[in-house]
Amino acid sequence: MRVRENAKNMRFHIMTVNIWFETIGDQSEVYPAEICLIEMSVNDGLRCKWLQKLDPTPIPAGYAGEAKVNSEKYHGIWLDDEELMDEFDESESTLQSLET
Repeated sequence: MRVRENAKNMRFHIMTVNIWFETIGDQSEVYPAEICLIEMSVNDGLRCKWLQKLDPTPIPAGYAGEAKVNSEKYHGIWLDDEELMDEFDESESTLQSLET
């Protein structure tokens, strides 16, 4: 019975990433469009959510088309989205709280 109670309070972390595109070659890079991390437990349900949308500009030559296709097919974000950030924001405290 004690094991069940502990399992109900166990925290789970789920992370998902949608991308603008991935470059090819020896130094391939992934350009994330949005990153989402949630924390949940059976007892509490959703405890915390962190979401950030990232600006890929400047887009390397030859990748704007792939960014548009991935936007339309997977995430629906485009370059004029007001929530896009140039880099990770000050959400480190949110991420650190998920680790404890």
